[in-house]
Amino acid sequence: MDRYLRAENYLERIILNNLSAPVNSINNFDLTIRQAIGSYSSCDYEQAIAGFGFLDNGKFHISLDKKIICQNSACISWAQKLSRQFLISENSILVTSASRASACFRPFAVGHENLALRNGYGTMAGYIAPKNYSDPYRIFSNKHVLSPGGKPGDRVYSMENGPVNIGEVENSLPIYSDSPNYLDLAVAKLKGYGPCNTPVTVGYRLPNKSEIVTKFGATTKSTTGEVVSTKYNVPIDYNGESAYFKNQIMIISNVTGKKFSDKGDSGSMIKTADGQFAGLLFADNDQQTFANKSPLVIDQLIKWGYL
Repeated sequence: MDRYLRAENYLERIILNNLSAPVNSINNFDLTIRQAIGSYSSCDYEQAIAGFGFLDNGKFHISLDKKIICQNSACISWAQKLSRQFLISENSILVTSASRASACFRPFAVGHENLALRNGYGTMAGYIAPKNYSDPYRIFSNKHVLSPGGKPGDRVYSMENGPVNIGEVENSLPIYSDSPNYLDLAVAKLKGYGPCNTPVTVGYRLPNKSEIVTKFGATTKSTTGEVVSTKYNVPIDYNGESAYFKNQIMIISNVTGKKFSDKGDSGSMIKTADGQFAGLLFADNDQQTFANKSPLVIDQLIKWGYL
């Protein structure tokens, strides 16, 4: 109920700002809704506002295009009325099944259950949107972040506000010690959780040498760097075993005295200046950051049937 009340208070302000005939105060929220968009059922109203926003650091947020996340198909007519009244575009309505997401979580700091036990974490690269509305969202990151043991069904945690089990490992690629590796990649299926705001779709391309790129990681947050190579070969230590990675992207910081990445940033999505997915960060040292090439990541997600 507390979640509904927070959404209700935020929706009050939106309605007050958009009513053609402003009112001095809201003594009866139900009446104000009826004035703004007409009749509705209580079920439709509660389902529609439940996913309208999220509380973050004491502030109530909503996506810039005012996405309305409905938890069942019954609320779509209510949401459509709201979109017409407040000039929200038709494609801002997203209908999901009731079972997909009972709660949302802020992305970035995530990890396998063994990492969570040690308060360790990596970074979530991004969401994989469901092909069907009844399917759950997935997230992808490094194998050594989500699935170091390579076992499907292992629990995955969000570490933003302490360990919270958000899903389970679904797919991961092996990392070899006796042959070249090209990807450090795994996918987890969310269970009862979803994004707080509708994710933004991004394209992908391989960056050029000397191109400036950015990333947002759980540890160092937003940083920029320069691509030094897209054909870099590097040995990486994984718990005492060396794994050889071939034809990787190598990046250095372009800001004096500031690293491009650090421990906990593994799994970050690296983007070009025009917002394209360039690489999947998987390792670093004091000076260099290494990333898998985005076309290879996308190809693997297609092979697994996610795209």
